[in-house]
Amino acid sequence: MKGINIDKIDKELRASDAKSKIKILKQINFTSFIKEFLIDNHKGFEKLLRLYEKLEPNWVKIYNREEEKKPDNIQTFLENNISIEDVINEASGDEIMELALTTVVANRVSHYISNTLKRKVEIYKNNNNVDLNKEEFGEVYKNIIRYFDPSNKGKKDTLNYITTKLNLYDIDVSKFDREEMETLIESQNTTFALKDHAIFKMLGALRERDDINYGYKIDEKGKDMFVMDLPYYGQFSVHLKKPKLSNQYTRNNERGYDTGKIKNDNENNNDINNVRKSIFTLLKNIPYDQDIYEKKNIMLTSNISSKGEEFLINLRKLNSDEDKIEKIKEIGKDYPRYSHYLMVKSGYDTRGDENESRTK
Repeated sequence: MKGINIDKIDKELRASDAKSKIKILKQINFTSFIKEFLIDNHKGFEKLLRLYEKLEPNWVKIYNREEEKKPDNIQTFLENNISIEDVINEASGDEIMELALTTVVANRVSHYISNTLKRKVEIYKNNNNVDLNKEEFGEVYKNIIRYFDPSNKGKKDTLNYITTKLNLYDIDVSKFDREEMETLIESQNTTFALKDHAIFKMLGALRERDDINYGYKIDEKGKDMFVMDLPYYGQFSVHLKKPKLSNQYTRNNERGYDTGKIKNDNENNNDINNVRKSIFTLLKNIPYDQDIYEKKNIMLTSNISSKGEEFLINLRKLNSDEDKIEKIKEIGKDYPRYSHYLMVKSGYDTRGDENESRTK
């Protein structure tokens, strides 16, 4: 009796799963998705979260796996029976919360789709014995995405140029399922754009609030981030996509077609680029000076770690907010992340040095 080929079975299951998710994405009218969100971000928020649950039905397990990576004193696990409707209901009516969740989930969905696209290119590479190093794979992947990007349909010069570059690596684009690739790429473009629009809307809403600490920070890898202390929920952080420089939108005059340095050279992409420019303009003079302990948001929750809850039970016995804040600051001398976590989860103001509630 032949042994079971676990790797082959795993690949077949993943391929089947990808096809079922693509089928879900095909049912979404992404042309109207952004427009609907801009008109009514609450409806867009609900629609996006329900889509996310269909794409990642095990999102609770994914969230809890990320929690396990955090220091014990700030782990906050979700109950296995929680549903996406519970998340929607808890956030409904709080614009900042809804926009924060829209940003988190749009980011998750877009990265999920990106990983699916990369797996498709990886499968093609393996099935066709294409030998590529890491840098070459990145170049091939980018050009395959550009080739199947729906916005490049009909641009013969652009497509011919991309095909020429792919031919250098013996890549035959006809072996890809065009409809699947276009569906995935359109979905990815839309969810990335939705993330940017949600951040921009959130920054506008935050200017009307005086109880939320937020700002710009560069992480340890040199990447730009927007970070916010969301009262009773926790620290929220997301990477920002830098806007393209204006000269990156010029055409190659010598050849007369797009150089392929950018994904799309069209009106919609320029709109998103302007949104990204506005985000950086709004954030550039607002530094976030706390450590980042929420490096990978999967979902936002009002839950608190068991250690945090135990501490807060004793904390509530103190008579005044000033006494409570001082007690949290004492913990901050030895556990600064935990101190900040407790400040946010307790709903205390964490802005600037002028505030007494500032964690030192």
